[in-house]
This record gives sequence, C-alpha cells and structure tokens, in this order.
Amino acid sequence: MEIIACNRSCYEDVYTKLGLEKAKIDDCVSKSFEGRDINFHDNTLLRKEMERAKELQIDYLPSLLINKKPFQSLVINSIIVS
Repeated sequence: MEIIACNRSCYEDVYTKLGLEKAKIDDCVSKSFEGRDINFHDNTLLRKEMERAKELQIDYLPSLLINKKPFQSLVINSIIVS
C-alpha cells in the first residue's frame, strides 16, 4: 500500500480543481475549533461526527450506510485501505 502525503499545495490544488473558495473553507475550519491552537483545542465538528458515529455503532470513518445501518465488508475495508 502506498501512502501519499497531503501537504498544503496538494489540498490547495484540490480546492482549485473543484472550484472551492479556500478562504471560506479556512474560515469554517478555524471556527470549528474551540480555541486558537488547532493542535491543542477540540474540533467541534469532528467531535459531533464521532458522537454520531458512536450512536450508529460505526467503528470506522468514513463509512457507507445502507438503510441507516453501517455496511461492513472485507471488500469495502480493503478498498478504503488501498
């Protein structure tokens, strides 16, 4: 399995290719933290996502839901990993 690092130029290139406004995304990300330092403060959006995943008994993210139930398969797991 090849691991590809995603640095600033990588994700900024994705923004451009998808036609997304970097300033809006950066603003959303910075507002999602409870403090100024993203290395030490809690991200409220990720916390809510993890709480919801726990309620739905989802052990890994991202997950595929079918009829509001997490779909678990060795095939889908290997696709996600690869």
